[in-house]
Amino acid sequence: MMAFDQLKTIETPNSRLVYYQVESPSEPWLPYLGDLINKLENIPNVQLANEKTYLYFFKSSSEKDFYESAYWVGREIIGFIPENDLQGAKSYDLYHSKAFSFDLSLESELGKILSGELYRAEQQLRSLAGSQLAPTWRVCLAKSSEQEKNWRLSIQFFQNS
Repeated sequence: MMAFDQLKTIETPNSRLVYYQVESPSEPWLPYLGDLINKLENIPNVQLANEKTYLYFFKSSSEKDFYESAYWVGREIIGFIPENDLQGAKSYDLYHSKAFSFDLSLESELGKILSGELYRAEQQLRSLAGSQLAPTWRVCLAKSSEQEKNWRLSIQFFQNS
């Protein structure tokens, strides 16, 4: 069961995201994350900016072709990685912006968070905010303890400009 708390307005800083593109929300994303973490550990002069994992989506889950749309699995880094060192991953520079964030309570294993329950929450939150939200949204995951089922999760929507 999922429940969400009050809306928070957050400021996202300038950052560099290293990510893999996953072809469909029905495709498992954890193997991409594991490969990304292994890759980043072996690149000198690069460190993780934080312990968060981000899943970026580029349209609402209510759209007809959502399940055929690619999304990103990424981590923010400090440093620069030459393109030829990325070996299948990509990097993207994110710029300072404002977003709306909703913290969620989730009782599920990490690999199973992309479910109808998460998408229903996204759709409900989007319907409450109306046209002020851009199509792009992300799920922010942060480990809250060593137990596999304890993750802090938030859905973050970027504002239309």
